[in-house]
Amino acid sequence: MNKKGFTLIEMVTVIAIISIVSMIFAGGYTYQTRQEMKRFAEHIGETIQVMQQKASIENATYALSKGVEKDKNYMEVIGKRARILQYEVPSQFNVEFKRDSVDASKIEFAQDMSPSYAGTIIVKHRYLPYQIRITVRPVTGLVTIYPLEEI
Repeated sequence: MNKKGFTLIEMVTVIAIISIVSMIFAGGYTYQTRQEMKRFAEHIGETIQVMQQKASIENATYALSKGVEKDKNYMEVIGKRARILQYEVPSQFNVEFKRDSVDASKIEFAQDMSPSYAGTIIVKHRYLPYQIRITVRPVTGLVTIYPLEEI
């Protein structure tokens, strides 16, 4: 007899192979995404610390704020009435500024290195349930980057 088609064992084998390959790919993608989020959060933390030092050295006020331009999110450092640094937020992340559970627009440092506007920057992934919080404490200006959390 000339049979056409697949047997049940062949179909189960193919489905098992496809599911194993997709699990490996999904695990690798999730790991890489978490590492990218951590690097981006560290970059923001370093930027805040440099702003703090520049505000003290140059006796000026520096602010970190978020902007949107042509469907692109970006963060910018403003000091001495001019934009000093602007960098794009990766498309898979969303950045929020919070102050006392209220939306805020910026974090700002005065000449004495203390934040005029302190608060929390939350970096969230747009599609996966991950976030990282970066907190700037009032008075001291201490920058804390919390571990990645699932939300």
